[in-house]
Amino acid sequence: MAQVLSTSFHIQAEWDRTMVPVEGGTAILVAEIQVARPVTSEVNRPAIDLAFVLDRSGSMSGQPLEMVKQAVKVALTYLNEQDRVALVSFDHGVRIWHGLEYATGPQKALTRMAVDAIREGGSTDLAGGWMSGCDVMQRMMYSAAPRVRRVVVLTDGQANVGITEPAEFSEMATRFRRQGIATSTIGVGLHFDETLLTATAEAGGGNFTYADDAAKLPAFFEREIGDLSKVVAMAPQLVLTLEPGVHGSLLNAFPTRVEGASMLIDLRDLIEGDELVLVFEVEVPAGAEHSVVAMTGALRLTDSTQVPIEIPTLQRRLRSEVEVHPQAPRVAQRHAMERTSTMRREAMRLDRQGDVMSSRRTLRDAHSMLYAAPQSAEIAEMMQDVESLADTQAVFSEAVRKQEAHTGHNRSRGRRS
Repeated sequence: MAQVLSTSFHIQAEWDRTMVPVEGGTAILVAEIQVARPVTSEVNRPAIDLAFVLDRSGSMSGQPLEMVKQAVKVALTYLNEQDRVALVSFDHGVRIWHGLEYATGPQKALTRMAVDAIREGGSTDLAGGWMSGCDVMQRMMYSAAPRVRRVVVLTDGQANVGITEPAEFSEMATRFRRQGIATSTIGVGLHFDETLLTATAEAGGGNFTYADDAAKLPAFFEREIGDLSKVVAMAPQLVLTLEPGVHGSLLNAFPTRVEGASMLIDLRDLIEGDELVLVFEVEVPAGAEHSVVAMTGALRLTDSTQVPIEIPTLQRRLRSEVEVHPQAPRVAQRHAMERTSTMRREAMRLDRQGDVMSSRRTLRDAHSMLYAAPQSAEIAEMMQDVESLADTQAVFSEAVRKQEAHTGHNRSRGRRS
């Protein structure tokens, strides 16, 4: 295992085996990032720009709309006068109640009054409302001091006006993220599109949650704004540079692209105490016995600082030698768990399409993969969850689908203390 230490980051990289067959094959790489910076004081925390985007479509009538309105008013209490707040609502049209304004006492009172004035309307132009919130951010990005920028979308429904495809939302969220604007999404009730909201939050570097009752929303905002106040790396990027002929893929739910010989992974903002475990499947071409495959890596921060990652080399050996070489248990465990998370998402997608048989077969395959992995308490717990899902005869309820989306999103994107 190779590792590198810095003031704020402890980064380790490890292969499942340090050798691959001469014929070529797949090697598993795990990169662990731990953020260990001392706790930032409230006085010195970064300033926050927060745009609330509220769905006021007809389906929000009654309790759902009241839930999100109350949640926004609670969230305002966590902001101080160095922070800025904006308010946008949408149905088939968009209304910007006010752009980014400093969260002084009088401004908070005005925002609360605006929130109280929001009434239910028509259909759901989710993309239009969200992009308007991002536009509000873009207009006020002239500040020289670093600010944490987050758009929070609260909705109970399906996008049915304007842009509606999750892939298009992901593309736009990635673009805004690279401009310094992150997106978090909150699904209210049980009828929203969890695929769209998770895709937007993951590509946008934010968080996804769902609330089936009002009591859950204040806790989310307390955590969300509390996390923003402890950010130590905004929009960090992991860079892996590969040899010619070597190809890698990331299993975790972070946007990834290839530029030349490098894989670029857009991570979420890192806060004190974060632990990210990234799992890669690396395809290595054939080569001569004892030849070496080398990779380099770095964690790239927004101030152009790069924290290098030392990655052990791989050596090509005879297949008979590779097959008897023991796997690193922790790498094998993390690979099985991350592959299982991917398979659980696929099982939910198949179930929603009505293909229950294929959904359950996917879950049973995931269970078998976990069973074959080195055992641990985490593996055992996941096996129990997967077995319970695989044994379900009827189609999954909306509550199960939402909980699976929420759990999978959080598990794949690292542990946050």
